[in-house]
Amino acid sequence: MRTKTLLIAAVLGAVGIATTSAQVASVNAVGYVNKSLSAGLALIANPLSNGDNKISEVIPSAPIGSAVFTFDAATGFGVSQFVGVWSEDLTLPVGDGFYIQVPSDATITFVGEVLQGDATNKNVPAGLSIQGSTVPVSGTLSAHGFPGSVGDVAYSFDGTGFAADTFLGVWAPNDPALGVGDSIFIDKAEAGDWNRNFTIN
Repeated sequence: MRTKTLLIAAVLGAVGIATTSAQVASVNAVGYVNKSLSAGLALIANPLSNGDNKISEVIPSAPIGSAVFTFDAATGFGVSQFVGVWSEDLTLPVGDGFYIQVPSDATITFVGEVLQGDATNKNVPAGLSIQGSTVPVSGTLSAHGFPGSVGDVAYSFDGTGFAADTFLGVWAPNDPALGVGDSIFIDKAEAGDWNRNFTIN
């Protein structure tokens, strides 16, 4: 997969720098992710940190007429439309999911830093939220260490509808998958800490 290859190259490059310079205490792994989108709606997440993670930094270019919809259970949806520039400079934190609507097939390129250590940990609130991984790797929710609580429901979106999986000690009927830059709607029975403590060093 091209995305995985690019990330591995970025990580190996960072590791190479670290091993050739004894004076380096920590190294930031910087890379990019190309996310292919079909025309219509998709649930995605920002996989890399870029500046303040404003939409103008995270997705500086998109097809004219594209729109992004963020979600907060307390305030509802935030909306920004691309008309050469984004109409609202929404914040897209790493690992927080959002809807994107593109008028035609497109590739969105994310450029930024791979988060490490405590920066890869976050709290998942009770109730509805859109969650993606803070680490740019593919895997199931279980493989990602998602803090499942009995009664949690994960809603995966395929562009036309949702499939629901419930946590009953294990996910059933399926363990939902998250690709790099993917996200999923979660209805969480109780808040939980999603601790990754990811490092490439």
